Amino acid sequence: MSGSARDVRHVTWWSYAAIVVVCLAVGLPTIRSDNYFLGDDFGLVHHLHDLPADRLLSYFASDWTEGIYGHQLDELRPFLAFSYWLDAHLFGSTNVSGYHTTNLVLHLLNTLLVLAIARSIAPAEPALAALAAVLFALMPSHAEPVAWISGRVDSLAGLFYLGAFLCFARFRRANRHAWLLAALLIFIGGLFAKQSIVTFPAVILAFDLLMPGSRAAAGGRSFARLWPHLLFFALAVMYLALRHVLFGNAVREDILTPAMIAEFFFRQNRYLRELLPTPNGAPRAMMVAAEVLTIGILAVCARWLVARGQAGLPVARRLAFFGAAWYAITIAPMVVTYLSARHLYITVAGVSIAIASLVFSGARGDAQGRPRIRMAMAGALIVLYAVASTWNVSTWVTMGTESGTFASAVPRLLQSVPRGS
Repeated sequence: MSGSARDVRHVTWWSYAAIVVVCLAVGLPTIRSDNYFLGDDFGLVHHLHDLPADRLLSYFASDWTEGIYGHQLDELRPFLAFSYWLDAHLFGSTNVSGYHTTNLVLHLLNTLLVLAIARSIAPAEPALAALAAVLFALMPSHAEPVAWISGRVDSLAGLFYLGAFLCFARFRRANRHAWLLAALLIFIGGLFAKQSIVTFPAVILAFDLLMPGSRAAAGGRSFARLWPHLLFFALAVMYLALRHVLFGNAVREDILTPAMIAEFFFRQNRYLRELLPTPNGAPRAMMVAAEVLTIGILAVCARWLVARGQAGLPVARRLAFFGAAWYAITIAPMVVTYLSARHLYITVAGVSIAIASLVFSGARGDAQGRPRIRMAMAGALIVLYAVASTWNVSTWVTMGTESGTFASAVPRLLQSVPRGS
């Protein structure tokens, strides 16, 4: 093994260890006995903790949402039901620490998948992969999936989405059909974790079109590049047909109006700001300073990339896919849903890789790459996102502890209420 290969391998192991430490720093504060259930948690845990095991594989959300939310939802999420059932049987149905532990584990696994994906598309740039994973772990928009038990629906869906994408990327890189089969199976599972997974075939098609390494691995013939995509699109069509049979709609097209589409485009400003290290509820000066510094760093890196000319073309392609295409495709389902930062969970994975690619766009193999300055910029971004993430997660923990305080006080308060009142 050459010295450079040993160095890359050494950095890889350190990067995995660093990712684990960062995720624990974000998520461990949520694992406390007084960080109680919030909002939807009460209904979900109450209904799903004792679900008969023989119903789990065929369990649809429509069986229970009417009893929890007052109306039936058009969702097929047996894997979400299984996660609550499993937590109840592993930790105890009212053990909040167990449920929060599962949320943390899901976030850690997704962060490691982002690291693996970044290493697959840039195997010679371990610092890029590490930065992408750290940014994903620290994204403040992840506060709900990390700190709110019911927010796990997005991190659970992310596990399937990112796992399937990693397998497809490995298939294109190694041309081994075992990776393709794994991607297909994970994609099928993901469809029954959250309906937004249906965008996955469009993402891998964009991957093949925009990433030159992927096209080379796919072979020279058009059919050799196309036939794997036909499988994914066929599965997506069958899933949408099932939804139409069960709910009378495939993608909620029955509620889509021009006003909703216009409102969705107006919301892009909100979505983009959620991708910046802006702590919710922080003083305005603090929020503006964080946003200006982040945008300034990215603008300088973009200027350096443009100055590289043709040498920067591979990075530009990476930005076109993980930045523009990934964002546009994964955010599209939000046109028929409400605004929530946690809905950006999958979107953030691609954006994190795009940001890391921009920051380290010329750090290797370029005499003008300014590696020390770029490392300083990466460090500044990590600090900014760490502050925002800690702030947002602590807000949810505070709400959870207040919920626990109220719940523990209810029996005592009820004793002072006159009978029959």
